[in-house]
Amino acid sequence: PFFAYEPAFFSRIVETDFVAAWNMVRLVYNGMKLSGGSIINISSIAPYTNGGVVELPYSASKAAMHELTRAVAAEGGVHNIRSNALLLGVVRTAFVKKYWDELDLGSVVEKSPLRRLVELSEVTDAMLFLLSSGGSAITGEMLNISGGDYLTY
Repeated sequence: PFFAYEPAFFSRIVETDFVAAWNMVRLVYNGMKLSGGSIINISSIAPYTNGGVVELPYSASKAAMHELTRAVAAEGGVHNIRSNALLLGVVRTAFVKKYWDELDLGSVVEKSPLRRLVELSEVTDAMLFLLSSGGSAITGEMLNISGGDYLTY
């Protein structure tokens, strides 16, 4: 239950998964106002899945990051600052390999519409697209890169 989290644990997760991104945006925003640019936040599909029930601090942090992304897009557009977020599902990484059994990630993949992990190259390709001229009119968007995982909740 949400009330079972210790406040210090909850705060640590929010600091790591939201406040750090907010601080980074604050550091670069004024400089970007001079020439524009693109901010890409790395987030998660967790706020749209059972993540909100199972991992409330993480999901709440990622939902806050989605709103940060939208706020920066709305305010930064006049300065040619674009802001988008990549909402990731299970991506093939060393972390996923290490915790595959413990987190029962095989069952997540089995339920996924594409029945496979997202490859890291697919994430970087999306980033490169958003940074390219092809993505120059895209701002305030949450690009879901989950193999459809969010559809199964």
